[in-house]
This record gives sequence, C-alpha cells and structure tokens, in this order.
Amino acid sequence: MHAGRVVGLTIAVLCSNRHDLHVPGWAPCPLPLRSLMFRGRAAMVEPHVMHALRNKRAELAGTLIQLEQQLVRQRADLTHVDATMRLFDPNMQPNEIHPRRGRSHSAWFRHGECLRLIYDELRNAPEPVTTRELTERIMRVKAIPVDDDRCRELMQKTLLGSLNRAKETIARIESGGVVSWRLR
Repeated sequence: MHAGRVVGLTIAVLCSNRHDLHVPGWAPCPLPLRSLMFRGRAAMVEPHVMHALRNKRAELAGTLIQLEQQLVRQRADLTHVDATMRLFDPNMQPNEIHPRRGRSHSAWFRHGECLRLIYDELRNAPEPVTTRELTERIMRVKAIPVDDDRCRELMQKTLLGSLNRAKETIARIESGGVVSWRLR
C-alpha cells in the first residue's frame, strides 16, 4: 500500500499487479486495486478513471525504459570517444573536458535570426541602445505586441543570451546601473 498526503488528507491507493510493468526501483503492490481509502472509508473507483491511469502509467514506464536505454547507449559512446582520444594522446584526461549543454530553440527566431536583428538595430543606432529599447525595437520588427510585459521579459532574456554570446563583436556599456549595447 502506498500513501500520499494531500493538504492534510491522507490518501491510500491500493495498486493492481495485473498491469504493472517492470520498472527498476518500483516494487509492485501486493494488494489488488478495488478502492481508494479516504480517511479510513473505502470509495469505489470508476473503471474509466482506472483505465486512464493504467494507460498513463504504461506510457510513463515505457518512456522511462526508453530513456534508460538511451542513457546506456550514450555512456557507451562516451567511453568509446574517450578511448579514441587516448589513442591519439595517452596523457589525455577526458574527465577534465566540461560537458556542453544544448540550447533550446526560440519560438520567435529562426537559427541566427536573433543575432542578425540585433546587429541590424545596433548598426542603425547613433548611440548605445539599452536592453529594454533593443528588446522593444526587435519586438516591433517581429510584430510582437510590446505592451505584453511577460512576452517582453521573455524576449529580453532571449536577447540577453545572444548579446552575451557575442562579446567579441558587441560591447556592453554599463553606466548608472543601466546596461547599453553598441557594436565594437
């Protein structure tokens, strides 16, 4: 029997063994699913609810199994790359190489478009442009409403990522707590 506490109410769920998938670290429940226990009282379970929950569990367990298999393959690939590197340089320490995380793609920009728009705006600006001004200019170019605060905040975060990656070509100017940008 597995129990969970939800806002002061203890819910005990009796699990079914009939549809359990083998997932490492998860032990099947010894009792069949017939009811939910709310404060010691049994409540009948709707069949369609149980069917949906079983399907969701099967889906999650399947995804977990696929991810575990992918993890095993990735570790094997990493071991092979490390061994190949040591063939070329026996003194190589692969563990000293920092992992690189992939970036998620923006829904607003195609590949390279964000930085291209930043360069266009900074090239046309007679003086350094603040982050907020740059954000609003690019939002107008992309026909995104400027008055949406949440959207502007997310856009600014995206632009800051691009600006900070372009340190060789874009200068950051900070004066009085305000950050401005210009081309080098």
